[in-house]
Parts: sequence; structure tokens; C-alpha cells
Amino acid sequence: MAKKKKNAGESVEEQKSIPRQAVLFELENLAIKGRQLVYDVLKKALADKNVELNMNMFSRYCSQPSAKYFLPLMMKMDAKAKAPEPKLITDITDAINNVFVSSSLKLDSGLAKLLKVMQEQNAVIAALSSLNDETAKRLAANLELVDRGITLLSYPSHEKNFPSADAWLKLAKKISVPPSSCVVIASSSVSCKAALSAGMRSVVVPDKYTSCQDFGGADFVFDNFDNEAIGHIIELMKAD
Repeated sequence: MAKKKKNAGESVEEQKSIPRQAVLFELENLAIKGRQLVYDVLKKALADKNVELNMNMFSRYCSQPSAKYFLPLMMKMDAKAKAPEPKLITDITDAINNVFVSSSLKLDSGLAKLLKVMQEQNAVIAALSSLNDETAKRLAANLELVDRGITLLSYPSHEKNFPSADAWLKLAKKISVPPSSCVVIASSSVSCKAALSAGMRSVVVPDKYTSCQDFGGADFVFDNFDNEAIGHIIELMKAD
């Protein structure tokens, strides 16, 4: 947000006590079309096992980024499929990590516009990732987010759903911004509800795999980061 002008008689200490505003977002699902990348990896890997992946199968379990959790559940939906072997889980996990470090990936143009406006508003910007630390850092570097001064927190999920409220809270703590001063840009119901549970405000920009989910409690739901969405997010950050 724009820095508050110092009023007459206002001390330096009082100015410092004014909470900063922050925008937090999911790295791999908003900066790029991460779910589509994962879908493509899974479709190819499962085809080799004679399992045909479809959008319904993927959408049902896509809120779980860990193959350890989502793969057994997805394969249960196919009567012909066998339980996945540990090697298959490892191979798919490695393939997913590899696709996220491709130098050909480009930052979503709408998010790039939002980030530019937020920086002009002096907002703190931070990203949360379910990828391992090395992969998350390489993705952020390839997207030139590091050059933008955006804080990154890698929070590899050991839970069935990601992100959790704890993950958002840890990111807020890392940037020293109180949860009530954070606006989360989420892409799924799980992410949205976790942000709300953490005491943050939430704006949702779903993709085709999450658009049918329940976003009850969200402040706004947008199809993309157009001028209207950016304007509403700015107003939301101004709200007490």
C-alpha cells in the first residue's frame, strides 16, 4: 500500500507501528499454469500403465500436490488399475519437479501486471510453494520473481491437502506482516479456506481444474487478473 503520510505530532514509533500490507500467492498454480503441467506429466506416465487419466479424475484430487497421496486415490477410480508401486510414485514426483524447472516457462501476464501494481503500492509480496526448496527457487528465478524482490517460502506438503493455514501463517511470519494485513491470491478451495482459517482475506483465481469448487468465504472470485480484479484487490487491501 502507499506509505501513510506523517501527520503533525505523529512520532516515528507510531509510524512504524502501522502494519504493512502484503499480497501472498501460490507460486506454481498462479505464476504459471502448474496444474496443467502436472496433468500432462501424469497423463503420459499413467498411459504407460494402461490407465487413462481424465479431467474428472485429476480435478477430484488436484488439491493434493504430493503424488504419495493423490496417485493411489486417482488410480482407485480406474477398475483396471493396480495400486501404484513406490517406484512409480518416485518417478512421477521427479518428472513433476523437472517440468517446473524448464527455462521455457513464463510468468503469467496477468499476475505480472498485478505484481507491478502491488509494488507501486509498496505492498510486500510473497509466494508459497509446495515444491521442494531447490525446485521452487529455480522456478522463481526462471520467472524473474527473485529480481522483483519477492519473498519465497518452500513448504513441501507432508499433508493430504495443501496449502494449510499453517503454511500461510509461516509465510506471513517470514515477511513480518500480521495475518489480518495479508491478502491471499488462491487458486483452489483448499487454499482459500486455509487462508481464511489463518485470519487472512482471500481472492480466488481458479483454473479449469478448480473452477467448480466451493469458494464460500472468499472476498472475490475472478477468472483472471484483469483491471477489474486488480482494482478490487487494491480496494480490499485498503479495508481495515
